[in-house]
Amino acid sequence: LSPQTILGKIVVTFYMVFSIAMIGIFLGKVADFFIEVNTKKLKGFTVIEVDVELLIVGYAGAEKMSELVNELRDDSRFHDAVIVNINNILEQKEEWMDEYDITFIKGLASDKHTLLKANIQSVKKVLILANNPNKIESDDFSTSACAVIKQINPNVEVIIEKVRRDRTLFDTVKADIVVDVTTPNILAQEILDSGAIELNNAIFSNDTVGTQYNHHYKGKTLTWKEVVLKALENGAIA
Repeated sequence: LSPQTILGKIVVTFYMVFSIAMIGIFLGKVADFFIEVNTKKLKGFTVIEVDVELLIVGYAGAEKMSELVNELRDDSRFHDAVIVNINNILEQKEEWMDEYDITFIKGLASDKHTLLKANIQSVKKVLILANNPNKIESDDFSTSACAVIKQINPNVEVIIEKVRRDRTLFDTVKADIVVDVTTPNILAQEILDSGAIELNNAIFSNDTVGTQYNHHYKGKTLTWKEVVLKALENGAIA
């Protein structure tokens, strides 16, 4: 179809110029929107609106962090789980985070508004890492974050790495599991199966009270399976 009259040709000429300009503006706005969304994700300004399986607080370096997440992603329970990292060390999201589908939120985990961005109410487990394993000041950061997290979501399980030997500070903020700075695979195992660190401590150290004991059984003959089941019923670690 094409205009036949002079008036029609004039109208269509202005219409084409105006339409092309509007299309350009529209496409520019669409591009700006996607750029803004991507920039927010890159800079850690995103807001989580889905349930979070694991929140990792702090940043212990790309190598340790990537090894930890790699261990988790290899397990079917965490293969597609939502994992979020809060830290105020990075200026923007690192490449390994994209590789393992980790959402980055920049800020202090002791700040309520930062935690709400991470949808803290939905989080099932929290791992608080020691930012600097050589400075006890890292524990101050960890415990302050734990205190605020527990206040907002009392039911969440919190695992904390500690630098100082004394654990009074961690007991005060009601941390569920406290462990000396350790390797990524041990931390991953604790996240996957609660009690792994306690079992490790019970085997390799004398620090854990109540997990090592001898019991002399007198009674009818039992199979090994029955012995194990009775031990489990009384709170032993499998």
